[in-house]
Amino acid sequence: VHMWGYCLLEAQRGVTLDSNHAVNNGGAVYLAEFSSAEVSRNVSMHSNTARDGGATFAANGCALALSGSVSVGNNAADQRGGGIAISVDSTVYLSDGVRMEGNVAGTRGGAVYAGLRVSVIASSVVISENTAQDGGGIFARDGCELTLSGSVSVGNNAADQRGGGIYAYGDSTVYLSDGVRTVSYTHLTLPTKRI
Repeated sequence: VHMWGYCLLEAQRGVTLDSNHAVNNGGAVYLAEFSSAEVSRNVSMHSNTARDGGATFAANGCALALSGSVSVGNNAADQRGGGIAISVDSTVYLSDGVRMEGNVAGTRGGAVYAGLRVSVIASSVVISENTAQDGGGIFARDGCELTLSGSVSVGNNAADQRGGGIYAYGDSTVYLSDGVRTVSYTHLTLPTKRI
């Protein structure tokens, strides 16, 4: 699904976006230029592949909302964002039972890659068994803001180099509250500079 320029995608109630491939970005879904997507109620996004954003890629003022038992699993990106790659003044909302499991990125962000003034807001989400070179679970850079609260579990993710669970740098901010758990071989890596 390719959405460019103020478009809206709604996917819900058992939709499957599985086993797709993009040579460039967004194996299953590509959003750009102020487009948005609402994905909810038992949607599957599995086994998709791309250069960036194995399942979903979004950039330039986009909004992506996943909620209600959405499963993003076993996707792969050659470079960034095995599950989701989102950048440039965009926002991703993850809530109400979203599971991001078994995603792989060649360089950054096994489950989620966030770059350049992106907001990631998550509540009641499982981010587990994802892998990358940096940021096995989540990778955030250059002015990003991560807000994880209310039963978010970031566990059993792995990074070859830095931040098994979460890796953030470049004036990024991470807020963890209200029952967030980082468990079993995960790490939170932040720069030495105060953020």
